[in-house]
Amino acid sequence: MGGAISIPAGDETGRLLSGRPPPDRNMSAASYRRGHAVVPSMAETLGELGVQLDRVGCFTYSPVEGAAANELDGAVAEEIKQERWQRFMEAASAISEARLAAKVGQEMQVLVDGRDERGLVARGPGDAPEVDGVVRIAGDHDLASGDFVDVEITAAETYDLEARLLD
Repeated sequence: MGGAISIPAGDETGRLLSGRPPPDRNMSAASYRRGHAVVPSMAETLGELGVQLDRVGCFTYSPVEGAAANELDGAVAEEIKQERWQRFMEAASAISEARLAAKVGQEMQVLVDGRDERGLVARGPGDAPEVDGVVRIAGDHDLASGDFVDVEITAAETYDLEARLLD
């Protein structure tokens, strides 16, 4: 996945910098772009490559007891970490929303996890409990945790699906 893209002031063409990092890790992407270079974020790089991940997790680094990284110079400022996290999550949300919207109208077998204030909560193939999105099943049904049922996806949100029980 190759390096940073440098665009000197006034030049609209880019040239590869062999992966050299920006001169200042704490420089925001916006500040860096106002200077002489553009450093693509992970989200931008994935987008340019046409990569779409079904599930992602993202967190900002924080020191962990005993980690060698704690001793490295040049820690990234918290506000820069948050800016980068926000940009990544915006890209991930857009991808998730589009991928889930494509499931509307499809049939799916789901595993019922239980109920909440909105009704039955289930999960589809590959979904982990308490980590991934859920499938909410409309209506009042006599189902228990652990039941597998067939549903039709009726709506999609950013990370969750809504469904109706098939007969």
